[in-house]
Amino acid sequence: MTALVGFSLFDRTAAAAWRQLSVDGTKQLRGWHETSIAARFAMAFSLGTTAVALVQISTSGVVGVRRHLRAIVESALAVASTVGLLGALAGVLAWVGRSVPALAGATDTIIRVVGNPLLWLGLVVVIVLIDRRNGRKAASAGAS
Repeated sequence: MTALVGFSLFDRTAAAAWRQLSVDGTKQLRGWHETSIAARFAMAFSLGTTAVALVQISTSGVVGVRRHLRAIVESALAVASTVGLLGALAGVLAWVGRSVPALAGATDTIIRVVGNPLLWLGLVVVIVLIDRRNGRKAASAGAS
């Protein structure tokens, strides 16, 4: 259910992932292992491991966790390592910023702003609104 709601909210992201996975724009899909590393990362990070599992099931026609465990683990590791790397980078930047007296105040302000969940919630709302507006424009351009 979460995946369906997510795909519905970010339909352009789902469409971009579909284009990356489709073979020359056809309805035939490539599996996880037949796509480029960039396409794998984009799909895993934007749509999640659930999407990877669904793609694997739909491209192979075989269900079962054991059959697709490698692709699921690879996608989860790609997301986890990226988030870990970004977290480590942010931590190092915060440590350096707080270590330099001239930057300490600005660093604390930036950390407070970036650490506020309302910022990220607002960003998601703005992205959804822009996506819906662009979808309406595309639909009205296609109808005329």
